[in-house]
Amino acid sequence: MRTLLLGLILLLPGFLSAQNDHAARIERAIEYLELPKATELALQEPDTKLRLYYQARIMFIRYLVSEEPGLLDHFLSLTKSSIHALDRLPDRDPQKNVLMAEMFFLRGAIKALNQRLLSSAVDLKSACNLIDRNYARFPDNPDQLKLLGIYHVAMSAIPRKLQWLGKVLCFKGNLSLGLDMLERAARESDLLPNEAQILLFYFEKNLLDRPKDANVRISRLHAAARNSIVYNYLLLSSFLELRENDRALDLCQEWEKRREQAAISGSPLPIWHYSCGKAWFFRLDYERAIAAFDQFLTDYQGSTLYADALYRKGMSLILSDRYTEAQYVFHELTRTEASGFDVDEYAGKMAAAYLLHEPSATDRELYAARNLFDGGYYAASLEKLSAVSAGNIDLGENQRTELYYRRGRNYHALDSVEMARNDYLKCIATEPGKSLWMKVYAHYYLGRIAEMQGNPEAARTWFKTALEFEDYPYQAGLEQRCKAALQQLKAAKKAPRNG
Repeated sequence: MRTLLLGLILLLPGFLSAQNDHAARIERAIEYLELPKATELALQEPDTKLRLYYQARIMFIRYLVSEEPGLLDHFLSLTKSSIHALDRLPDRDPQKNVLMAEMFFLRGAIKALNQRLLSSAVDLKSACNLIDRNYARFPDNPDQLKLLGIYHVAMSAIPRKLQWLGKVLCFKGNLSLGLDMLERAARESDLLPNEAQILLFYFEKNLLDRPKDANVRISRLHAAARNSIVYNYLLLSSFLELRENDRALDLCQEWEKRREQAAISGSPLPIWHYSCGKAWFFRLDYERAIAAFDQFLTDYQGSTLYADALYRKGMSLILSDRYTEAQYVFHELTRTEASGFDVDEYAGKMAAAYLLHEPSATDRELYAARNLFDGGYYAASLEKLSAVSAGNIDLGENQRTELYYRRGRNYHALDSVEMARNDYLKCIATEPGKSLWMKVYAHYYLGRIAEMQGNPEAARTWFKTALEFEDYPYQAGLEQRCKAALQQLKAAKKAPRNG
């Protein structure tokens, strides 16, 4: 979600940039996170609606970067003023409802991040109604395609815990149509092409299981703006998703070197340090991981990913044989307010367990194997898993679940599909407790294997079975992936065959 909002809010171009050079200068400053300069330029904008729009947009960026509580109220106040100003535009203006819908959408998104769900739903419904109304009145206006595309894609794969929100919005969503709208916005609109590209990057990386396509897309944008911390962050997130960890670390080190040489300007981005911390974590370089997580925890004032950063710092200490220090970190984590995000919820549960009992040597080896896999070091991960398998004839049920799941993921990544399939089947045959989420994910990956082998019916069965499980970590993310996969299978079945 944070990646989606960073892509949506921080990157150019915004609305109406083609209308005047001054707006283009504002958006250039936003792209590079030169926020004081962007604010100064926005205050000089003679068009009232644009001035209010950009002020609100910049304030949202300032809040999203740091999540300082005082900035939220300022943002909501500015958006309210902007909406009132836009509402005075004549109804014949095809941009009126587009701009108002954007403001309501941003308000709803930021309220959702702050767990103000009822108020968020009201704003998101307002945005939905406005953009739907505009589409009916001005069907050929390409400027509205970005927001329409967001709604169609998001609503087509909404997880169960947010289905109540889907029921109050104005349409159910259509994955293929939404993706097509975003592609059209990227090609046809003078106002939104890069934002549409970033949204497509996000959906390819996180929803559609197409990280290579996402990497190609963001690499093109990064090549055109190498000094933008936002593009660098999104490219870094792409390398991590591809499990190309060495490339991620190269990017981290290159950026820090350029920053130290004063080649980089703009506001800091704390989430950059969080992502670099993960990259060092996956390399098993725990001292550098701890330093990066500490930088994030020092600079960041919000809750999203805060618990996960604490958890990874604590695990870095445990894997460095410093359990007593880790206990202090886990104690702090258990007192941290939950953000509602999957990774933070999982971090809280695991920290509570490890606060009381030090992980066993086997659990530590399994966790290190997970890190190596996440970094793309598959051979090294399999070596650790082989040692666990050879040295432990009395593995607990959760440990066996994890062993099979981790082996399956490594073999799958190495294209040893049958070996992966066998381990996934062994994983789902176990009776896990805390490792249930691995069993559910094994169903999803079995579906992907069946799909790849040209057996859509088997794939559909695996995806649907995965959706029958409830109350496990990372549930929302997996439900979205399964629903998106089912929609793609349905679309492929309906598509006409050549010949």
